[in-house]
This record gives sequence, structure tokens and C-alpha cells, in this order.
Amino acid sequence: MSAKTVALAGNAFITKAPAGAGEVINNNGLANWSNTNTIHSAYFRMVSAGEVTVGVNAYLAGSSHSSVRVTINGTAFTVQLAGTTPKTYPVGTVNVAAPGYVKDSGYFDDVSGLSVTTTTALEYTNDPANYYWSRRGPSVHMGYTMPANSEYFYNEMTVPTGQDVVGSYFMVAGFSAGYSGIQVRENDRWVLFSVWDADDGQKTTLVSKGAGVVDNSFGGEDTGCQAYLVFNWVAGNTYKFITRIRPDGSGSTLYSAWFFTPESNS
Repeated sequence: MSAKTVALAGNAFITKAPAGAGEVINNNGLANWSNTNTIHSAYFRMVSAGEVTVGVNAYLAGSSHSSVRVTINGTAFTVQLAGTTPKTYPVGTVNVAAPGYVKDSGYFDDVSGLSVTTTTALEYTNDPANYYWSRRGPSVHMGYTMPANSEYFYNEMTVPTGQDVVGSYFMVAGFSAGYSGIQVRENDRWVLFSVWDADDGQKTTLVSKGAGVVDNSFGGEDTGCQAYLVFNWVAGNTYKFITRIRPDGSGSTLYSAWFFTPESNS
């Protein structure tokens, strides 16, 4: 059996951090780990039950010795670290009784990854180019083959009861230049419609909007125009969306979106 390296850069999250803590997860893994109350968690999935042996690939950045507590699926281990040279420190072996995700939590050093040895197949993020997306949140996308010369796209969305977790975004109609859908925010809920600026530098501008719709430009991963409607949509209800994309006859493209609610039947 050869050890697999589960990089924290793509598979870990800071799951507990007190105010003012400076810990971060970057392309090298966990860094600036100096607060004894900060806990990070890394995850990998075992395809079948079996034993798994875990080590931590770590080094000390600001001290010569450190005691680290590592918990694997509820079993706690204490690991003694020494020196500033990166190396693999053995943690321990646990028996995983059923297929599924194994959680590894710990504190107190700079960690680049986990060394995982087991007879079962493992599933984890191992593409450095996509670590940002794998840590950003779970995401599922469905693709559709559009008929030629299509102008309208219609879709419906029903979020199952109990699955409307804060921070979730449910994209109902995504396309090469934008998206529309519904979002769960901290204190309210939105219906979103966004169109990005064109790659050739052409800017997106608002033509018209419905009652109660707020529009603003945005930046970040892309630039463009975003419109949103604050609407308290309900999990379990089915909402209907239409997206229309057509040329305006003057060299530009018009993007429009409509949202149908069962609450108002409009």
C-alpha cells in the first residue's frame, strides 16, 4: 500500500476560529496557525469500510516543539512535532466501519496535507488548479443541448424542504454569459439574474427592470450587471423561470429573465 497525500489546500476548512484568529488555508495548506482554540477539518471519502492510517505533513514555523491534537472520526491522538523541516508525522490508525467521508480535525502547526494509507479506494480533491472551487462549496451542474436558433429557455426549481441552507445558491438557468436562480442569504432570500461583461470589453448595461428589482454592477470572478429581487421563496414550493436571449438588431444582445411564484400565481 502506498500513502496518498490529501492536500489541505483543496480538502480542508477552518471549522472553528475565535475572533481575531489569523489562520488561513492557502495554496500551501494551513498557515499562520497560532491560536490554540482554532480547529481545522480535512475530509476524504473511503469507498469501502476498512482500516486507515493517517499522518500529517507538517512543520513548525515559529517554535522548535509543539504538541498537536488530531481527531480522526472521533478518535483523538496527540502528535509531537519538532523542527522547521517539512516531514510526515504518524498520527494513528482507525477502523472505518462503513463507506463514507472521514473527518480529520486538529490544531496546532502549519500543515500541507494528510498522509493516508488504506486498502480501500479514496476519493478527494487532487487537482491543484481547482482547489479554490473544491473548497468553495459542493456544486452540481447539469448541461442541456439547446436546439439551434433558440430564443427562450424555461426551467423549474423545487428546493427540497430542509435543504435551503444559508449560503446556498440554486441556479435554474445558467448560460455562457450569466445565470439566474434563487439564493438563501443570512437575513433574506433573493431571486438573482446576472449577465457578465463580454470578453471583448463590451459592458453590460441595464435596459429595464420589474417592480422591486435592485440592479448593480459587480466585480470579482467576473464583471457585469446583477439584478436581484428580495423574495421570501419557500423550500418545497416550485418556482418557474424563463430566460430570453436575442439580438437587438444594432449589434448588441438583450438578456431577459422572468420569475413565476405560486404564492402570487403571477
